[in-house]
Amino acid sequence: MVAALAALGYLQATGLWPLLMITLLQALAPLAPVCDALVLAVATPHGAANRPGFDYGSVRGTGSDGFILGAPLST
Repeated sequence: MVAALAALGYLQATGLWPLLMITLLQALAPLAPVCDALVLAVATPHGAANRPGFDYGSVRGTGSDGFILGAPLST
């Protein structure tokens, strides 16, 4: 939540120090572990909700592969 609100600061920030402060706020927020926990909760099959699970490892691996291939191509 902190990182998402801090991202709005980029709209008004000009200069090194405001941008650095916003970047530090975002870097300190634990977004990746929270997102992983939420996705793992959804990936787990739930019999009561009649919802099947899915293999989160293959989804994460495909996303990582896309990032690895896309990052050098974007420069």
